[in-house]
Amino acid sequence: MKKRRKLEQERLRGLTPEVKRYNEIKAGVITVSVGISLMLLLSVLMEGLIIGGKLPNDTIEILSRIWIVGVLPVLVGIALIINGVFVSKKIVEAEKCNVLPERETSSNLLRSADTTEFVARPFSVTEETTKHLRGSKPS
Repeated sequence: MKKRRKLEQERLRGLTPEVKRYNEIKAGVITVSVGISLMLLLSVLMEGLIIGGKLPNDTIEILSRIWIVGVLPVLVGIALIINGVFVSKKIVEAEKCNVLPERETSSNLLRSADTTEFVARPFSVTEETTKHLRGSKPS
């Protein structure tokens, strides 16, 4: 029930499965771009350090390979794109088959209250709270 409510709220906000899929693909493209940019930046910076400085050979070996750090966001971005293109496509198709009805008309749902059904009472708690005695004269 919570899942259906969440899906319905997302639909009302315009977050259909198709929109989610495109957002995931877009996030993948952005992540790949960041990874490639990071690889290029690290490559250029480390090459500059290697050429300009008097560094030991073991440090040069490490710095010449540090650009590989950018591979991680590239792989994450590729995974997001693959998920958006293939896996999420199946989810979109499954959602189209199980479209939520606009409003459930099940008999187990409570109907709204009808105030005319309440029994009218002749008095309330605050009415007639003082008892008047008959035949008694005030002194």
